[in-house]
Amino acid sequence: MSGQTVARKAATCVLLGNPNTGKSSLFGALTGARQKVANFPGVTVEAKLGTLSGPDGKLTLVDLPGTYSLSARSPDEAIAIDALAGVLPKVPQPDVALVVVDASNLERNLYLLTQVLEFELPVVVALSMVDVAANKGQSIDTEALAAALAVPVVTVHAPERKGLVELRGALFAACGGSPRQPLRLPYPEAMSGAVGALAQTVRGAQPERKESWPAALRLLVDGAGPLYESLCAQEPGLADQLRQQKEEAGGGKSLALLESQTRYQAISGWVQGCRQQAPQSGKRPLSDRIDDIVTHKLWGTLILALVLLVVFEALYTWSGPMMDAIDGGFGSLGEWVGATMADGPLKGLLVDGVIAGAGGVLVFLPQILFLFLFIGILEDLGYMARAAFLMDRLMARFGLSGRSFIPMLSGFACAIPGIMAARTIGDRKTRLATIFLVPFMSCSARLPVYTLMIGAFVPEMRVYGILDLRALVLFGMYLLGIVTAIPVAMVLNRGLLKGQRAPFLMELPGYKRPRLRTVIAVLRDRGGSFIKRAGTTILAVSVVVWALAYFPHADSISLDYQTRRAEAEDSFTQTLQALPHEEGTLWTAELLRDAEDPLLVSSLLGAEQSLEEELAQLDSDEAGAHLRNSYLGTMGRSIEPLCEPLGWDWRIGMAAVASFPAREVVVATMGTIFNVGEADESSGSLLQALRNAKRDDGTALFDLATALSIMVFFALCMQCAATLVVMAKETNSWRWPALSFTVMTVLAYVCAALTFQLTTWAMA
Repeated sequence: MSGQTVARKAATCVLLGNPNTGKSSLFGALTGARQKVANFPGVTVEAKLGTLSGPDGKLTLVDLPGTYSLSARSPDEAIAIDALAGVLPKVPQPDVALVVVDASNLERNLYLLTQVLEFELPVVVALSMVDVAANKGQSIDTEALAAALAVPVVTVHAPERKGLVELRGALFAACGGSPRQPLRLPYPEAMSGAVGALAQTVRGAQPERKESWPAALRLLVDGAGPLYESLCAQEPGLADQLRQQKEEAGGGKSLALLESQTRYQAISGWVQGCRQQAPQSGKRPLSDRIDDIVTHKLWGTLILALVLLVVFEALYTWSGPMMDAIDGGFGSLGEWVGATMADGPLKGLLVDGVIAGAGGVLVFLPQILFLFLFIGILEDLGYMARAAFLMDRLMARFGLSGRSFIPMLSGFACAIPGIMAARTIGDRKTRLATIFLVPFMSCSARLPVYTLMIGAFVPEMRVYGILDLRALVLFGMYLLGIVTAIPVAMVLNRGLLKGQRAPFLMELPGYKRPRLRTVIAVLRDRGGSFIKRAGTTILAVSVVVWALAYFPHADSISLDYQTRRAEAEDSFTQTLQALPHEEGTLWTAELLRDAEDPLLVSSLLGAEQSLEEELAQLDSDEAGAHLRNSYLGTMGRSIEPLCEPLGWDWRIGMAAVASFPAREVVVATMGTIFNVGEADESSGSLLQALRNAKRDDGTALFDLATALSIMVFFALCMQCAATLVVMAKETNSWRWPALSFTVMTVLAYVCAALTFQLTTWAMA
């Protein structure tokens, strides 16, 4: 008895279910606000942990990713298997499994349940979507279903909190029970024998794994997954042994087909005994009639285009005020901190490193939240599956799937939410390919570079008297990323990601009203994940780049400009004294403001304005001098030979290096380098400074060829530390961001050099 009490107080429950079954809603309803996110070593998959309180203690509920089966091909499926077997890091040995089953799609959902029942773990079934089944004329006898499955079945409706008390009671009761007799379906004799032999191999290789029979079944049928790779690494001959056992066990038939036939045969008997179907009218269901429209080649495409228009209007326009507010807030904070501190490295670290870096992280948050707001609504509505189905044929030509479409398009707003949105792609190879290609889309951060270069150096003229040349160049920059991504995708499919991809299988869920609680949970999880997982690294990179741009910060430069400011102020004082005045008095700014002569007041205002402009120019010149003398400036000079084929000098090269944290800072960096001060893409002073910039030989630094070279480079390069950090987090490796940075930088360099050389030749 005491053992049961201890087990209850330390109990753990794993929550499983197909996608779109209401699993996340049920988790939220059971645990409330007592939730946290768990990241597992070696994978990018996340799970949520929550707590239930009961009469004898607490129960930790682990919400595993939604999956259709335990085939161990995707990270989600592998996590579920390891959790059930008690070998998942950070998750204790489970005492009970809670499986959510959609009553409106009973056969498909019971398939996963049959695999869970093959473990000895006590199981409780939460039957959801009973109202959706009723709308289809279906009624489920829960007592008959519980008797057939030999496990408790509780009907729940999480949004209305129905059945939660009964479900809690069933879970705590199961935690104190004895191990359950595992389900053993009547597989062919040769197949069962092969699984038994493999189970001994698994026990010997992984003695910590509580149950080996389900893992052995997956090894035999799937021949893939983390367990397969681990065992093959330990026993080199295992792969050949498995191939031979598969041939013998299948008798010439597919083991996957034999498994599914056996499972569905058992499921069919259970369903017949517990489900009643009301007579159907001759009229087709409303959902089928809606699908005829939203999956139609023409009408469905138009509807998808309209949906995407709204989504990207939100990402570009609706998020704009929030992003401006965040940017302005951190800017004001930086100005306030800067005004209260003495000049020096600590001030620079806090203002330009920490505060600016934090602002650079959080400014992306509105776009991320808007994107996942729409994804959450459309997913809960049931439309996302239709959109993926509609686009799959086109995306498959490039080794992607229909689910790659939304992340790729999201890249035009910002690569970060696009990469994060690739989590919805189950197949690992397709997910990696999508993540790799998203940065090729021209994000909004590239637009300031395009605007500056086009405005300054592309002539305002009409092509064929109709098309604006500047608009064509801008369109070409956006098109360039898409056109370049296509061959890159093909190379990936024939190289690093070579191999057979999992077929695109997607169940079209029933339409239902989006649930506010579910959407808010998605926003909280995704927004929090971005800030926690990416923010710290992005901030660190920002501080490092600030240090490179600040140090060594020569005192001689500061003293020189202090002297120049003092001279300017002395000149201002002398100008005041040169104004007409009575003998024995000296003009001061305060006296002049009170003077009755309007000419004297006007002279004062003019002198003050001249002083302010001269001091501002000196501040800008000093910042430019320090930047040119910094380690970053040294790096710019060191890469000048590499810049020459692109038509650049060391100043443009340094601006490119300085823009590594974020592409959009290249415009502000150019303002500092060319001694303009604070500037943006529309600053007339910066445009004029670029037009007047000269090389050492006196020739113009910028022309159309140089401008096109810069735009092509920034259209294709990976100048975004935040994107690289998020890519590393999502792939759980720095290998992919390193490869992406290398490939995109090489492509950007080669294409920019070709652009400069060809344009120069054409203009000669």
